[in-house]
Amino acid sequence: MRLRMMREKMVLVQRMIQGAMPKQLKKVRDRNYLHNTEIMLTKVKMPLPDMMAAVLAMDESVLDVDQVKNLIKFCPTKEEMELLKGYTGDKENLEKCEQYFLELMKVPRVESKLRVFSFKIQFLSHVRKSIKLKIMKKIIFFG
Repeated sequence: MRLRMMREKMVLVQRMIQGAMPKQLKKVRDRNYLHNTEIMLTKVKMPLPDMMAAVLAMDESVLDVDQVKNLIKFCPTKEEMELLKGYTGDKENLEKCEQYFLELMKVPRVESKLRVFSFKIQFLSHVRKSIKLKIMKKIIFFG
């Protein structure tokens, strides 16, 4: 059973390398996942290249922690990356989800960077709250 699944995936990868359309992603992931990815992308409301630039710059003024967590949640798998690596056609013909995967693939170690970005946002948030708390304590203490 496992051997059969591995062979099917290898056939998909070989087809992609030969230039077949990456609609094969629907066989790798279920339709709900791909649909949810597209919904998440519509909530971000910015062009994909701008979003990736914000990730690379770790600019917390552009993306909030929830958006970054969603980007982590919807990172492409290795199989999906392999399917899309061989695609040589027009990127405008791809669905939004596939275009998003291609943009993510441009960033080396994207999932690790997104996790660090999420940590940075959360850490800065806690530091800001801590500073505000200290100021409030001093105001109350000195009256």
